[in-house]
Amino acid sequence: LGAARICNRCEANDAVGFEEALVPWLSNMWKELESVYKSNERVEKKMLLGPELLILYGSQTGNSAEIAKNIGAECTEKGVRNQVMEMQEAGNPTDVWKPDTVTLVVVS
Repeated sequence: LGAARICNRCEANDAVGFEEALVPWLSNMWKELESVYKSNERVEKKMLLGPELLILYGSQTGNSAEIAKNIGAECTEKGVRNQVMEMQEAGNPTDVWKPDTVTLVVVS
């Protein structure tokens, strides 16, 4: 599918909590995402047409689902089109991954 990482992954656990790990990572992720949109004119034009940030989550306890939905809500506030879905709902990768789609995977 030709994916390219735009930022490092975030890791939080009982020793490194949510605020210490995820909040700074999200701040960096917004900067990186903005640079991706600004550097690709085709993506900028498509932002008005459909979801450009696909947020997939896998969760047994609900933690990842909550984080993914919160990120989706923040995207909407920032004007970034997004779609949040459970990985099992994604089905065939070619159905959800279109050219220029940025994907964020949240798992716990």
